[in-house]
Amino acid sequence: MSEVNIEAFLNTHGQLLAAVDGLSEEQVKWKQAPEIWSVQEVVSHLVDHSIVISFRIRDIVAGTSARLPAFD
Repeated sequence: MSEVNIEAFLNTHGQLLAAVDGLSEEQVKWKQAPEIWSVQEVVSHLVDHSIVISFRIRDIVAGTSARLPAFD
């Protein structure tokens, strides 16, 4: 990973806050259709993904020999 990519990853929280800044609660929870995610659901998914990737990066940097399972 380049330093630019790491910096972007480290600022995920700020990027997510900026993306939803100014949206009302109604806008954040609105769904176009039952099968389409709301803004809140997308942001929650991105936060979960960030947590998983953080653990993966930590294991790689630590040089652990643990096999990293795939995630869906």
